[in-house]
Amino acid sequence: MGQIVQMNKSKIYKISFLAVGVLFILTANFIRMGIPLLHVLSEDQRNDGIKVIAYYDTLIIPDSIIFDLWDVSVNNSPADVMRVFLQFSETLKERNFSKIYLSFRGNKKFYIQGAYFKTLGNEYNTQNPVYTLRTFPQHLLKLDDSEAYPTWSGGLIGVFSAEIKDLNDFQNVWYIREINQE
Repeated sequence: MGQIVQMNKSKIYKISFLAVGVLFILTANFIRMGIPLLHVLSEDQRNDGIKVIAYYDTLIIPDSIIFDLWDVSVNNSPADVMRVFLQFSETLKERNFSKIYLSFRGNKKFYIQGAYFKTLGNEYNTQNPVYTLRTFPQHLLKLDDSEAYPTWSGGLIGVFSAEIKDLNDFQNVWYIREINQE
C-alpha cells in the first residue's frame, strides 16, 4: 500500500512540475508579446475589430515571433491590419528577432527577417506609409525560405502598379481568401 501511495505522489509531482512549466511559458509569452500587442490594439480605435495574438514560435523560441491574425471585421480594411502590424513593430523596435511569422488562425503563411521588422519599427513614425506598404511584399519569404515576391525595377508607374498588385495578392493569400470563404 505504501508503494502505491509513493507512486501516486511521484505522478502528482511530475504533473505539478509540468503544469508549472506550462504556466511559466504561457505567462512569459503574454508578458513579452501579448501585453505589447494589447497596448497597440487598445491605443488606436481604428484597430477595433482586428483580432490578433502574438507569441513566440512554438511558445519557447524567443527570437522568433508569430503574429497570428484570427479575424478582421467587415469594418476594417487590409490597411488597418497592416497598420496594427506596423504599430506592433514600432512597439518592439528596441528588441532583436530573427524571424517574424505572419500567420492566420494558427497557420504560418509568410515570414520576414527580424532586421526588416526592426526597420519597420524604427521608421513607423517617419516613413511614408504608402512606400512601406507597397514595398512590404518584396521582403516577404515563404516558409521554404524562397522569396514570396520579386523586387521590381523600371518605370515608376509600372513598378508602383506591380508592387500594389503584390501587396493585394499577399493579403489575399495571408487571410482575405479564407475570411471570404466563410
